[in-house]
Formats: sequence, structure tokens, C-alpha cells
Amino acid sequence: MQPVSQEEKCFNVIEKLENLFIAQQPQFIEACGCEFENKYHVYELKEELEGNKKKLGRHYFECTERSGCCERHFIPPECRGFKMTVEAYAKNKEGKRRWKEFLLLDRPYVCTLCCANRPYMSVQHIEGKKNEVLGYIKDPWKCFDITIDIFVGAEPIDNREPTYRITGKCCQCGLWCHCPCGPCKEVIFTLYDNREKKDTGQLKKVWSSCCQECMTDADNFHIFLPKADWKEKALVLAANLFIDYRYFEKKPRRH
Repeated sequence: MQPVSQEEKCFNVIEKLENLFIAQQPQFIEACGCEFENKYHVYELKEELEGNKKKLGRHYFECTERSGCCERHFIPPECRGFKMTVEAYAKNKEGKRRWKEFLLLDRPYVCTLCCANRPYMSVQHIEGKKNEVLGYIKDPWKCFDITIDIFVGAEPIDNREPTYRITGKCCQCGLWCHCPCGPCKEVIFTLYDNREKKDTGQLKKVWSSCCQECMTDADNFHIFLPKADWKEKALVLAANLFIDYRYFEKKPRRH
């Protein structure tokens, strides 16, 4: 794993990236009914010249959840709150390696019921002891298709249109049948830019392995980022994590 230099800003790193691979770290003890804080590794996703295949590049970021034990075990995913830090693997002038804080994702607890109190999450830039709100992620009320709205900027989101809208069709086989073949091995989400009125990116949940899929709720994702500045790319990354918690996190078991 090649670290980012301490002088190199994390936002400069993500601005250069075009495709990402997010790998949630499996916790196989969760098969016994325990639920642990989630952790994700974020890699660059490269495209090989021959065969149009994908391969992993550098490990750039690590995302770590902070939440309470009771929240994870007794509150459903559509309601429970958590905080998550996104850190870059950095190396300082002395050559010592450490994790460098980049983003803070804050999803408060909300009692969601149908169209009431829809879940949302704020995204803050905390690199260098900053505390700048980049925007918000919200799950609006929709009857069928999965829909996530991305709002760029710190302004209140109640009376403005989203900058991006992520949509996943509800009839995809991958949402209802988890198999390592054909259309069942992936779930595709399109990223629509409301300003340009066109699709500008894509998110894709992909099959991991039979053991991981059956015994844990750890998921893998491909992100094809839009041609945008680093703030909007960071919000798309945060929206992908939000989607995983909303729609692919197993509901807590009742002991």
C-alpha cells in the first residue's frame, strides 16, 4: 500500500480519481448474530487495456464507522444513526505512516416511517482541523425505485433541488436474488446530474464471494465518478456508503 505524502492534500487525490472500488471488510463472527462497526477500504479501480477487465490500484482511503452497540443490534437500518471518518493513508516528512483524517459523515438517528422523517446524512471536510460542510445526502420518499439525492453546499436542503440524483430500478434481479451469475451478481445505480440533465456516472454493487455473501452483510461496490470537482466526488463516495447502510445492511436480529 503506497501512502499519500503528508504534504499532498486528500482532496487533490480524490479529484484525480475516475473510478473507485469499495470493499467492506467482512466480520464472519456476525454469522452468530453479533453486529460490529463497519469498515471499508477504498481503492482506485483501473481498467486493463486488453479484455476491458478491471483491476485494483492503490489503497487510498479507509472508512470507519463509530456507533453504539445497542443502535446496531436493536435499531433498524432506516432509522439508526452513526458517524464515519474517511481517512487517507499518509506519510509525513520523517517517513512515519499514519491515517490522515479527510471526511466526517454524520447520519443522525431519525424515526422513519414511510414518507415521514426521511433519513439523511451530512458530509464534512475535516482535513487540517477544518470543519467545512460539503453537502448532504438524503433518501426521499419513493414508492418503488431506490432513490438517493445529493445536495452540494451547506445551504438548507428543504427548499432546493438536488444537484445529483442516484436511481436504482426496483426490478433488478440482484436486489431479490443473490447469485454469482448473470444479472443476479450486480445491482446498478445511475448518477443523474440535475444541472446538465443527463447521466454522468454509475454506482454498482458487485458479487464478492459465496462465503462472504452468505455469512456476512459485507458488500463490494464499483463507483464510476463524474467529471467534477473533488467536493462532488467526495459526496458521491459518501452517497455510496449511505446506500449500503440503507438497502444492503441486514436488519438487526431480535434476541
